[in-house]
Amino acid sequence: MKRKFYISIAALALCFGALYSCREEITASNQFEETPLVYALLDPNDTIHYVKINRAFIGPGNSFDIAKIADSSYYSTSICIITEKSGNATLRTWTLRDTILQTKESGLFAAPEVRLKYFKTTVASPLITDKTYKLDLDVENGKYKVSGSTALVQGLGVTTSTNNSPFTFRTSAGAYTNPAVAYNKGDAAVIDARLRIKIREYKSNGDSLTTVFDMKIDERSTADITGISQTVNATGETFYQTVANSITDDATIIRRVLLNTDVIITGGSEDFYSYITVSKPSTSLAQTKPVFTNLTCINSAGVNSRVVGIFSSRTTFIAIKPAWKVNPSNINSPFRGIDKNSMKELAIGQYTGTKLFCSTCIIDASELWSCP
Repeated sequence: MKRKFYISIAALALCFGALYSCREEITASNQFEETPLVYALLDPNDTIHYVKINRAFIGPGNSFDIAKIADSSYYSTSICIITEKSGNATLRTWTLRDTILQTKESGLFAAPEVRLKYFKTTVASPLITDKTYKLDLDVENGKYKVSGSTALVQGLGVTTSTNNSPFTFRTSAGAYTNPAVAYNKGDAAVIDARLRIKIREYKSNGDSLTTVFDMKIDERSTADITGISQTVNATGETFYQTVANSITDDATIIRRVLLNTDVIITGGSEDFYSYITVSKPSTSLAQTKPVFTNLTCINSAGVNSRVVGIFSSRTTFIAIKPAWKVNPSNINSPFRGIDKNSMKELAIGQYTGTKLFCSTCIIDASELWSCP
């Protein structure tokens, strides 16, 4: 939604600029001046892929009133096709379908509906990382024809040590530690690394619910990074502070159990990184910014036309790390997501000791922090 807001502010700025220019006469526009706005990020780990198509405009009337009209942000018709290519050969083609999500928060623009195009793949037949994907969009029977292409991010993933070793956030001596998260960046141009923490909360009436939240541990461009393999650290004290600040003090909750501390690594393509870098707010007084897009647009007259947005890719790698699971070869040595000292700190430590955490791990059964 911020992207739509940015475009409308840009439109307003142009209108204000006209009011204060050197011209003595002001001519009102009788027709909307439209710009297609297209946004899509393909991820081979997703099975539903969305394309967002809007229109930005400058026209007569109050822009804030127009923004409240849902149809003002959308074209009446559009046909969008995604084609999977291997060199010049076409492998698969998807004609996207319309859908409406009820996810937009109220604000300057009409809410809560968001209109999108989408297509589906399956876990057994996903998008293929070494193929190229082409977007072709026909807006209102040739009024605008938008096209673009993208490769997918390849080679992203965590290393074996990160996947198999438990996190140590607290030592037996009582010191917080910062365990390493090692990953391969592949050909990603920008990286976001975080822990996804899942907790089961049990209530006095017998109900339970799962709470999920993230702790960011790294975000950076890879342009100045040497080598494919990288290591960042998850700050132990921050882990416990994040948990404490992300859960409620609901009096009906009688105990909490840590389910997972998963590692989430997301990598974006070079085009995507360029787009988000250029789209950041300007810090200069002049407020002049370049515009980046990898899309092209031709209008009904066959002339190149302005288009805003991006057709690019990202990929997300998830290393599932349950709090513990049975080791088939040694029942007394289960696999842990966080080690015993770290679990103890979660249950009785300074930040989360009042949050009713306990451990269901079989080898913690004799400990004070074991679940009843």
